[in-house]
Amino acid sequence: MDMFPQIRLITAGDYIVEIENAIASHNYLSALVLSLMIPDICSKYDNKNNGNEEKKYIKWFNTYVYKKYYNIPNNKQIRKTKTRKEMYKIKFNGSTCYALRNAIFHSGNPYLIYKNKKDRIKANVDAIELCVNGESNIESQYGEGASITIRGDNSKSVSIRINIVLFVENMISGYNDFLTQNSINEIKLFNLIDWDKIGGKIVFTPNE
Repeated sequence: MDMFPQIRLITAGDYIVEIENAIASHNYLSALVLSLMIPDICSKYDNKNNGNEEKKYIKWFNTYVYKKYYNIPNNKQIRKTKTRKEMYKIKFNGSTCYALRNAIFHSGNPYLIYKNKKDRIKANVDAIELCVNGESNIESQYGEGASITIRGDNSKSVSIRINIVLFVENMISGYNDFLTQNSINEIKLFNLIDWDKIGGKIVFTPNE
C-alpha cells in the first residue's frame, strides 16, 4: 500500500496542531490567520448552514472567547484621567474580532473596516496593533492594551494592542471549551489525498 497515495481525513484538530506548530516555529502570522478561522469552523458545525455567517461568528466568539478579553487591561488598573478611563472601556468582542478577520483575510492588514456605522460605533475600535510576546504585560509596549489618539479634527482614533501568542492560546482554549460543552469528539472537515511518497501522477487509493 505504500506505493499508493492515502486518503487522509482532515479535522478541526489538524488546524489546531498546525496553529501550535506555527507558534512553536515562530510563524506568528500563519498562526494568527488560522486562529481567525476557528470561529468560522465551529459556528458552522454548531448551526449547520442556518443563519447569517457573520452573526454566527460573533456569537461563537462572544460565547467561548470574549470572557478572556472582556476588558483590556483589567479594571483594577484604571487611571484617574478621563482619557485613561475611556481606554479601559474598550472591549475586544466578537464584532471586533470579526472585523479583524475580514481585514486580515481580505486586505492583509489589521485596520478594521465595518460594514455599517452602527457596528463601528458599537465596537469603538479603528485598528488592531499586533505584537508578539509569550507573556502579556500591560506596562510594556509588547503587552496588551489600548490607546486613543486625538486627530486634528478632535475626533478620536482608537486602537487595541493584541498579543498574537495569547490571542492564539485564547482561541484554542475557546475551541476546547466548545468541544467539551457540546460533547463533541472531533469536527470532520474534508479528505486530503496524501501522495507524498510517490511523486508524479496521482493514483487514488484502491478500495479494500
